[in-house]
Amino acid sequence: NQVVDAELNNLDESLKFQQSMPTVPRGFTKNRAALYAKPLDLDLRRLGQHIHAVLLFSHVAPAMQDIRRVTEHPRFKDGIDAVDPVFRAEVLVPWLESLASQRTTAAGKDAWGWLNRYRSRAGAATMFGNIKNSAQNLTGVPLALTVVDREYLFPALNDVLRDREGALQRVSDASDYARDRFANANIYEISDRLEALVTSRSKQSEVVAWFEKNAYWVQRLTQEPIDAAVWLGAYNQAIVEIGANLEGDAAHNEAVQRADSKLRQTQTSNNPEDLSPAERGSAMAKLFLQFRGWFINFGNFISSEVQIRRMDENSASLGALYVMGVFVPLVGAELIDSLVDGDPVDEDDDGAIFDDLFDRTLRAHLSAITGAIPYWGDAGAVAFATLFDKNSWNSRMPEPPTLSVLRRGIAATRTGDFSDARKLRSVLSMIATITGVPVNKLLGPLLSGYELATGQADTEGQFGPVVEVPRALITGRTNRPR
Repeated sequence: NQVVDAELNNLDESLKFQQSMPTVPRGFTKNRAALYAKPLDLDLRRLGQHIHAVLLFSHVAPAMQDIRRVTEHPRFKDGIDAVDPVFRAEVLVPWLESLASQRTTAAGKDAWGWLNRYRSRAGAATMFGNIKNSAQNLTGVPLALTVVDREYLFPALNDVLRDREGALQRVSDASDYARDRFANANIYEISDRLEALVTSRSKQSEVVAWFEKNAYWVQRLTQEPIDAAVWLGAYNQAIVEIGANLEGDAAHNEAVQRADSKLRQTQTSNNPEDLSPAERGSAMAKLFLQFRGWFINFGNFISSEVQIRRMDENSASLGALYVMGVFVPLVGAELIDSLVDGDPVDEDDDGAIFDDLFDRTLRAHLSAITGAIPYWGDAGAVAFATLFDKNSWNSRMPEPPTLSVLRRGIAATRTGDFSDARKLRSVLSMIATITGVPVNKLLGPLLSGYELATGQADTEGQFGPVVEVPRALITGRTNRPR
């Protein structure tokens, strides 16, 4: 009977999907067995893992059960499959798995797990006191303007600038999601505190732990006010859009959800549930995607907005999306990069700057495109350079930042001559990656002063020594003499 066979096939597919749906494991809630004779685990350093498991089971498991009731409903499955047959298996299940496990890496034992520590230390060595990266956070404002009207975003930004702490507190009180972003507290920080209580830490370990915790303090100076302004602007806009459709707590809760969504879409987040599937791979895979989170989030957001606006058949809306969502953020970040690094405007010294500005704009767009496509984007960049770059013979696949730091540091130590400050910088970056103490950033201004004093760095720059010397001393970045 074909009808019966079809029904059985549908039932079998439904059962397979249910079995593939992620859940929070019961683990320690199982009944005790009298014949279970393995020794008890009395290692207090694993107390943090136990707390993590308890929190998952107590708070995440009930929510996962509610989600499964929706995702396994026939009307939901049929509707999703009609639009995209592979969405549930390739997008929904991986996302729910990261939501249930609260892990940023793939489940299971990872032979390359030890690389996570060095990747984290390399990131801290790069981002600690990184003024350029902190300034580039400002480009999140025009990106937010693509989904939050300026009549709501600018007043919210003004409120945040006048009372930063008060605005952050109001947002934190209204939104659990925003509070987690601002507090920067997670189970790993709690685990670190517990480990400090039950183990005898050396002074070096305490110093490393402090730097790891405060690696992004400069970035938070600019990102937190922007996050608060985006959330407040999106919330106020949602309240107006909802109007009389909802009242009281229902309107407030809906507005909070919309504000959380706008904040999550336009401002990068490292929470497990906010990462793309490519970013939730093994430690080795994550090594190649370090510092790519913003580009991947940016690419996903812009591509989604393009599809939404194309459905509305509004070409003016697409144009506004490109200007505020692509051109202004990318060119603005490139301009900040040039000013902080002191790069010359006329790079080819031909007396004309328009060709250099066009080249920088083009490279900014290409970097965003290749950065938004994991792995294949790098291959595309190499192919482009091979075809159009005059130095195509030197084109090669970009190496992970962590490996690049180690390679350059080892190469600099071969000669043993550290009179060249650039070689010394490479060695300090390698030491920072290995030890976890960003000595490269701490000693950066001193090295800049040494380079300026010994003639190893340009003292004129674009605006003369009055600007170039303080810039080099503050940022710790210099340029070769012309």
